[in-house]
Order: sequence, then C-alpha cells, then structure tokens
Amino acid sequence: MDKDSFKFAQNPTDIAAAIKESIDKNRGSLGQFIEKHSVDNKINNNPSQQSSTDENTDLKIELPTSKNFFGDKKPFEQILRGIISLPIKNRTGIYEKIGILKERLLEKFVEREVETLGILSGLFANEPVIMIGPYGTAKTNLIEAMAGLSSAKYFYYLLNPYTEPDALLGPIDIKAYKRRGEFKRSTKGGVQEGEILFMDEPFKASNAIRNILLDIMLNNRYKNGNEDIALPRVGIYFAANEIPEEQDDAAFYDRLTLKVFVDYISRKGWAELLLRKGQLDEDAFKEQNSVISTEDIRKIQKEVRHRYNEVYKNVNLIGKYIDVQSSLADDNENNNNEHRLSDRMRKKILKIAASVSVIFGDEEIKEEHLAVALHFCVPKKKEHVEIVDNIILNHELSPTYSGLHKLGVVATELYNYYTEVKKSEGIDTSNFSEKVEKLDELIQKTEEVCKAYHENLILSVYENEVANLVHNVQKYRERIMGKSADKDHNKT
Repeated sequence: MDKDSFKFAQNPTDIAAAIKESIDKNRGSLGQFIEKHSVDNKINNNPSQQSSTDENTDLKIELPTSKNFFGDKKPFEQILRGIISLPIKNRTGIYEKIGILKERLLEKFVEREVETLGILSGLFANEPVIMIGPYGTAKTNLIEAMAGLSSAKYFYYLLNPYTEPDALLGPIDIKAYKRRGEFKRSTKGGVQEGEILFMDEPFKASNAIRNILLDIMLNNRYKNGNEDIALPRVGIYFAANEIPEEQDDAAFYDRLTLKVFVDYISRKGWAELLLRKGQLDEDAFKEQNSVISTEDIRKIQKEVRHRYNEVYKNVNLIGKYIDVQSSLADDNENNNNEHRLSDRMRKKILKIAASVSVIFGDEEIKEEHLAVALHFCVPKKKEHVEIVDNIILNHELSPTYSGLHKLGVVATELYNYYTEVKKSEGIDTSNFSEKVEKLDELIQKTEEVCKAYHENLILSVYENEVANLVHNVQKYRERIMGKSADKDHNKT
C-alpha cells in the first residue's frame, strides 16, 4: 500500500472550511422552496418570531416529534444521512477520489444517503450487498450509477427460473469439446469479464444458478471444466423486491453480507427531486465520466483488509463488540433466534466496519463504524432494523446517535412537565412555587444538553428545535410568574 495514498490531513481548519463550504452550497432557492412548501415542516425555527406572541394569548407549545425530527426515516438512519453527507475528513490521495465518488452519487439521488453508504461499504470490502425494497425505488439505477463512475467493467443480469448457466458463464466451447473432449466454456461475454457484478432477483433463479453464484461470492471463482478460474471481481450486488421465505434460500441469504432496505422517498424528497434539472432522466446515470479506477478500488480494498486484520489490537472496540453480541444473543431468546449470526457473519461485520472507517476518512476503526456495520449486517428483515439500532443506542456505539437520544429525552421530560404545570395553573396553588422551581431545573437541564450539541453539524438542526421548546417554555414561565405577582399585588 502506498502510504502517501492514505496520508491523513493534519489541518482541522481546512476540514472545517470544507464542511462549511458544503453546507453553504446547499442553502439556495431550492432549499428555501422546500422549507416553505414541505408538509413535513411544521415547526418555526425562528425564536424571534415566536417571541412576538401576544402575551394574553396562549402560547402554542408543541413537543418536537419524531416526524419533525426525522421525517419518514428511522432515527439512526437519519444520523447516517447526516454523517455521509458531510465532506470526507481527509481529502488527500485516494481519499479525494472516495469523496468525489460519494458526492456524485449523493448529487444524483434524493434521500439515498444510507443506501449509498451501504453499497460503498460493500464495494470497498469486496463483500456482497443485497438491496431489498419495492419496485421503482432506484435500486438498479444506484448500482449502475456507481459502476458508471468507476472504470470497472460492469456485468448485469436479470435472473429468472429459466436462466441457464450459459447466460452467466458463457457458452460451451464446441471446438474444444469436439477436438479434445474438454467441457469448457468461452471466456468472453460472462461474469469472468465483469469487475462489478449485479444480479437482479437472485431468489427467482434455479438452485443450479445460485450454486454458481455462491462460488463466485465466497471464492471469487468459477469452474471451467476441471479448472477453477479466478475472477477479476471487485464488487458484487443483488436486488430483490422482497425477502425469500423458503428455507432453501436461507443459506444463500446469509452469505449476503450487507442487507440494504430501500423504500420510496418522502413527499419532501419528491419536492426536491422534481426541482432537480435532469435528474429524472435515467440515461443520465449511464452517461458519466469515471472518477475512480479499478486499481484505486483494489488499493482501498487492500487497506480495508489491513485494518480488518489489525482490529484485534483494538481491545476496547473488541470488548464493545463482545458486549453487543451478548445483547443480540439475549434478544434472540425473546425473538426465536431472529438475530442469530453465523460465525462467518460475526467476522464479516468487523470487515465492513473497516470499510466504513475508510469511507469516513478516519485513520482506524472506531465504535461509530462498528455501529454502521451492525446496522447493515445484522437485520434480516426491515422490521429488525429498529431493534438492532436500539442495541446500538444502548451500548452507545454512536456518539451522534446517543446525542440525538439525549436531546429527545430532555425535550420530552420538559414538555411533559410543562403540560402538568399548565393543567394545574389556577386550580392547584398549594405547591405552585415548587412546580415552577422544578420547571426551572428542567429548563436549565435542557439548556445544558442543547449547549453540548450546539456546534455539532449533524445535531444542530435538532438542537435548534429543542432550544425553541425551551424558549417557549421560558416565555410561559415568565407569564405565569407575572400573573402570580399581579395577584399578590392585588391582595395587598
């Protein structure tokens, strides 16, 4: 590995400037239009406008809900959307190309940040990825766009029950069979030429086809007569509209390391998509210049293997991973072994974590990278994702996710107590001063949590919503204390 290719930037000012430039670039008329017209945006983030409320009119104080926070996405997935959207931490050597590849994909697709992270994690680990979701969710377009941005040779095939091995491996070499009695295939026109392979609807294929695919996935080879032929593959992808129910498919499904669940984009996302010129043209995904070479991908994969082979030295990370495995085992007892992992998958998760660390531009594997790997590798069904994400949260593997949870907890606690005080206002006056005192404590506690995440580029949006809640509760507190003072004055 060329060390200069993976040399890390030492100037944090440059990184911060790049992040700021990226954020400023996205603040245009499009963003303002979406902000103004989106049905999902119901919170006014301008405290000065809220403070103009007539003090004789009840303040309309609302709890920032999960929909306000996350739209149609799950909490951890929304965090991943924020992380992957930030500029890569290191912009030197091969990392510059990783950053450009990621940014080009994010520019082309709306609300596909998590999916982009998943397919790149599989590419740089050279591990199989399956995208699962309803038709018309850009699964094929996303893979084709990624392949088109590289110089790698792309092979695609839509599988069905009648697909023959010839379709994947090439036709039988008739001349060799007639002359020498050798049962060999032509070496042209099949998977043996492809470097990025994409097999659509694998669960509709016959057992014979899937056995061929298993050998390709596990050993990166295919059998040609009596020979085992190595393949030039750097990435392999699958797509399906639904998860297989047949037991015969279980072994094949388990060998698909990353499972990326895809859904339709939100209404807010559609507003953005329709305003992007040319992004509805599917041919635009194919007509593009490559930004990363096959050799670059192999260099990155070499670095990922190196980090994976060295991960055992990170005692703290391995300790955390063992704790997570224990939690998954405990959860299995309550969920009929839904999250049971094979020994093979337990190792693959660490390899995916190594790949994520490279995509994020970090120098070594961290807990956040392990969290991402668990998110993609453990859930076998879409409904399992939230369960696994809760385990990630409980073990505090993702500091950003933990921060989001803390913001939600203090916001809920403050809002609930505010409603309790409001209900007792003018009715139960026996310990009203004590309630106000506790309200002050909760306001201070919430302010402290907000302050901790005010400078966090990903959490600042959510922190702003919670800060608005604090602002309104403070206004309410000032008003009721003013009323109380008036009453005391009238008595005297």
